[in-house]
Amino acid sequence: MRLAIGRISDGELEFAEKICSFARDIYRELTLVVPHMDDSSDMKTKMDTMLQSVMKIEN
Repeated sequence: MRLAIGRISDGELEFAEKICSFARDIYRELTLVVPHMDDSSDMKTKMDTMLQSVMKIEN
C-alpha cells in the first residue's frame, strides 16, 4: 500500500495501478482459501486489513 501511494505521489500512476491490481488479485485468491481455514486463525483479520489497504490504494 505504501509503495503504491508513494508512486502516486511521484506521478507514476501506471506503476501504482499495477500494484493495486496485484493486491486485488491476491485478495481475490485468498478469499477462496480463508473460509477453509480454522476459525481460530487470525487470517480473517489479515484479510480485513488487506481489503482496507486495497481500498486505500484505489482512493
